[in-house]
Amino acid sequence: MKYNTALVALALSLGAPTMSLANVNYACGALNGIEFTATYFDEEDVVGVDARNQSNGQVTRAVLNPAVSGSGSRFFDPSTGLDFAEHQGQAFLTTASGAHFNCVVTSIDEPGGNAVGGFDPQIGPFAGFSFGGNLRDGPGTQFADVGSTFNGQPMTLLTDSGIQFNGYSWWVVQLQNGQQAYQWGGLLCAPGLQLAGIFNEGC
Repeated sequence: MKYNTALVALALSLGAPTMSLANVNYACGALNGIEFTATYFDEEDVVGVDARNQSNGQVTRAVLNPAVSGSGSRFFDPSTGLDFAEHQGQAFLTTASGAHFNCVVTSIDEPGGNAVGGFDPQIGPFAGFSFGGNLRDGPGTQFADVGSTFNGQPMTLLTDSGIQFNGYSWWVVQLQNGQQAYQWGGLLCAPGLQLAGIFNEGC
């Protein structure tokens, strides 16, 4: 399991209990009618950046992975050019066009990992894609990392495991090369389908 010590320390300093990992939510501001928010997902060690169109409410998500940083923490997505950095308790988001935002912590979530619902072998397959992130050999971050996906990578969503984390399910997915693994639903999208347990916005 990976830990981002700077961001976890920030979460703990703001009152998150030490017995549970915490996701840190940020408001980063708006530009040209697009509102930016970010979430540091502690267990996956990624930052999700949501861009919401203020006129129609449409949300597009990018998943930023850890990147080289001189100091502090940095996360980057080459497909969108979004760059999120944290240094000495302050967080910043920079867009590909060079727009720079100071991000402010709005809340800290304590993710749960309890099984909810049942295993339904009748679900799937559904054509979808990943926003990027780790693949696991079981439904949770305690399972081995067996690969990763890139933003926009096509895949088939086979089965909802019924195991939830932070409001989304772990899904059995199949890549185009036939590999099957688990991926967290907060990183998944199935255009045109209303599936519970996946992010499914901005598809």
